[in-house]
Amino acid sequence: MCRMIMALGDFDPGPVVDGLLLMASDQNEKHECNRCCKGGQGSFTHRDGWGALEYDGRDFKITRSDLFCVEDSSINALKSDYSRLLVLHARKHSSGTRAIPDPHPFLKTINGQDFFFCHNGTVWDDLNDARAFEPDGDTDSERLFSVLLKGYLDQGLTGLKRRLWELREFSGASFFFGSRDFACACTYYNMDRSTIRLKPPTPRPSYYTLKTANTGNAIFISSETVPMPKVSEWNRLERGRIVIIDQENLSCRLEQIY
Repeated sequence: MCRMIMALGDFDPGPVVDGLLLMASDQNEKHECNRCCKGGQGSFTHRDGWGALEYDGRDFKITRSDLFCVEDSSINALKSDYSRLLVLHARKHSSGTRAIPDPHPFLKTINGQDFFFCHNGTVWDDLNDARAFEPDGDTDSERLFSVLLKGYLDQGLTGLKRRLWELREFSGASFFFGSRDFACACTYYNMDRSTIRLKPPTPRPSYYTLKTANTGNAIFISSETVPMPKVSEWNRLERGRIVIIDQENLSCRLEQIY
């Protein structure tokens, strides 16, 4: 479970970082998770570590911390970094630990190609194919990354979507995934109450639905709508939709996962 945001193109990283802090502190949107908390909004914080992935057009840089991002001043260093791609993730762990390497994003190099991933949700399926690329940590998210990556390497996005469609027991599987050439985002959550191992076992569409914004020079995709310069409108990325973005020219296309 998490809050996450991705920015591509020509953007100021400061508001992107501030957006993550706002979401992680549960001071932004209302959703199924903070509505059912006894303390209400402000009590469903994401304090189990944070991570950042930056790409400047040449190299990837990963930063991870096991601290609550709102209380970790080191996250402010990202505000002065230059990048063409920035992925931020604040974690509320449902598997694994707070310790590194469990905080997202994850980065794997396969046959000289770099791939990144971060995820919002919990997957209870066995994910046996995760053994194809041995996870470094102990999270369902990293195992899901390995399964989807194997599908992508086998059959491109068709293979990735097929592996996603095969999930059965999960709460949410919304994610960011990409390489040096492209980035994609997908909204996916379970609507079958019989396979959601939560109390109560109810779908959580507001919590898992990603939102997108495009200024022409930059694209933002976020767990919640957050204040962002030059962004006048956010749009929902509906369930089962995946948006694929060319990192060079920011062209986008939408596909269904089923």
